[in-house]
Amino acid sequence: MNLTDKQKRFIDEYLVDLNATQAAIRAGYSKKTARNIGNENLTKPDIQTEIEKRMNEIKNKSILDVNQIAEELTNIAVGKPREVVSKQKDNLTGEVKKDTVYTIQPEDQDRLKALELLGKRYSMFTDKKEINATVTPVTIVDDIYGDEDG
Repeated sequence: MNLTDKQKRFIDEYLVDLNATQAAIRAGYSKKTARNIGNENLTKPDIQTEIEKRMNEIKNKSILDVNQIAEELTNIAVGKPREVVSKQKDNLTGEVKKDTVYTIQPEDQDRLKALELLGKRYSMFTDKKEINATVTPVTIVDDIYGDEDG
């Protein structure tokens, strides 16, 4: 792909809020032409391909797979504590003054829900019964009234 530096910046900025006009402005295009340039950029195959590639990378990083979900549910189900960091900021400067780390134990209701979800995942609680049987075919004879001769 032969993207210019400005087009690369446009892609970076577009991925922030998916607004082509604002992305064009932030990438350094003129405010007067930003709307047209933004829309035009979105029609260019190289830019479309790069945006799609980058969006897929973002999606893949942010979505848990089945094993990660099962692992997290297992951690909750067995009551594994997790740490949460709280950042305290200075009201005037906005700078972080101190990090406080809290340890949180899963509540009983959360543990039960995790167990339920894991049980459903592994089909532990199904009401279905599997039955193996040999069935002989049935022949239906429609002779309730006998012969028409008689």
